[in-house]
Amino acid sequence: MDEQALTDFVIRELGKHRRRSDVVMDVCERTGMDWPTAQKFVYQVEFDNRKVVAARQSPLAVIFGAAFVLGGFALALVSVIATAQGISIHYRGIPYVGNMAGLVFGVLLIAGGVLGLWETIRKFM
Repeated sequence: MDEQALTDFVIRELGKHRRRSDVVMDVCERTGMDWPTAQKFVYQVEFDNRKVVAARQSPLAVIFGAAFVLGGFALALVSVIATAQGISIHYRGIPYVGNMAGLVFGVLLIAGGVLGLWETIRKFM
């Protein structure tokens, strides 16, 4: 297996979210390299092609980030609308505590989703 084909293989496997140690093992089996040499090769390929690997991994991160933002927005919106209409969600003795919890968790979901999307986008810069 030539070096370019091996590099493409490593990029493809890392892009599938495979563990580095599994990729190193595959490189050892395919080429007959010893473990430290294969490990160094995989790390070097990952470092040199980090934007390509990030691009292959990003669809899943973008989907989760967008889902968290949308879910958080929906949860916060439902909590605000329920509070505005005088509806107490999950009454536990303190009026509107469920509404406040929904709003807080919604905002946290939005923040987590935005942070995840930002980290994904930052990998490309």
